[in-house]
Amino acid sequence: MTLLVTGGTGFVLSHVVRQWLERFPTREAIVVDRAGFDASAELFFAPVRSRMRVIRADVVDTPSWTAEVDPCDVTELVNGAALSPITSDPAASPDRDTPAETVRVNILGATRVFDWARTLPNLRRLVYMSSGVYGYGARGAPEDPPEAPIGEDEPLEPDAALYDISKATGELIARRFAGVFGLSCVSVRPSAVYGPMDRHSDARQVHPLPWHMAHRAVAGEPLSVNSLRASYDWVYAPDVARAIVLLLEAKAPRHAVYNIGFGRRASAADLLEGVRAEIPDFALSETGDERADYVQPLHMRGGVWRTRSSRRLEDEFGWRPTPHREAMADYVRWLRDSGAPA
Repeated sequence: MTLLVTGGTGFVLSHVVRQWLERFPTREAIVVDRAGFDASAELFFAPVRSRMRVIRADVVDTPSWTAEVDPCDVTELVNGAALSPITSDPAASPDRDTPAETVRVNILGATRVFDWARTLPNLRRLVYMSSGVYGYGARGAPEDPPEAPIGEDEPLEPDAALYDISKATGELIARRFAGVFGLSCVSVRPSAVYGPMDRHSDARQVHPLPWHMAHRAVAGEPLSVNSLRASYDWVYAPDVARAIVLLLEAKAPRHAVYNIGFGRRASAADLLEGVRAEIPDFALSETGDERADYVQPLHMRGGVWRTRSSRRLEDEFGWRPTPHREAMADYVRWLRDSGAPA
C-alpha cells in the first residue's frame, strides 16, 4: 500500500507522510513537490527515508510525474500542493504579484490531480487539503459576547484572497469528481497550524505567534507582543496529521468535509506555559501597541477568527488535540534538539 502526497515536503504534509510511514512500517510513500528536499526535510524524514520516493515536479504538469508512478501502487492520495502567497508586508495585497500562478497551481493543479486519481484502480481514499474558506471576518468590540465555534455547514465566504477562493473552488471540484466518478474523497480545513517543519521559504513568509515564541526562546532572545491576551485557534501540526491519517484509514467517513482545530482560542499567555516548561527564563512582554515584535489583531470576529468546531472528528474517531502546554514544550524540544534551521 502506497500513499502519494503532493506538496509532501511542506509544513503540514511532511507530518502526514512521516506519521503514515511510522504507523505502517511495511508501507511506502511517494512525495511530489517542486521544492524538493531541503536541510530540514532531510533531518525530519531521516527515520523513514528508506521507504520514501521523492519526485521533484510541478503538480500541474501531471504527465511529467505520473509517468514515474505505477497507478496500481497508489492506494491513498493527499492533494496538498498549493501556493499561499501571503506577504509579511501588511500594506501589500497577496494577490497583486502572481494572481494567475495562484489560480494555476491551486485550481488547475488540483483538478489535474483529481483527474488522474479517477484512473487509479486501487485508490481507497482521496484527501483534499483546504483551508481559509470561512472569510476573514471583521473587527468587533471588546464587549462583544464570545462566538460559537464555526462548523463545516456554515456558509463559505472566501472573498478575502485568491488563496481562499481557490481552496473553496477546490473543495467543490473534489466533491464533483467524487460524485461523478465514485471517488471516496474528503476535504479538511485546518485552523492556524504551528509546530515542527514550519520554516521560512519563498512560499511561506508569515508565521503564527507560536513559531515566533518557540524560535526566540531557543535562540535565547526575548519577544514582545502587543497584548498577552492576543489569541487564536492554533492547532499543533502533528495533531492535524493524525486527523488526516485517521481519515485516510477510515472505512467510510461519514462526512465530505472536516474541520481540524483546537476548538477554543488560546492566548499568548497560554502558549507561554509550554515554552517555559522547557526554557524557564524565556522573556515574553507586552507593549500595548504596534511597536511589538509580533502584533496580533484584537477583537476580530467571524470567519477565520472564530474557533473551528472539530466535533465531527471527535465524535467519529475520538480525535482530540494536544493541550498547548504539552504541544509548545514538544515544539521547543524539537527545535532545540534537532538543530533544524528556521
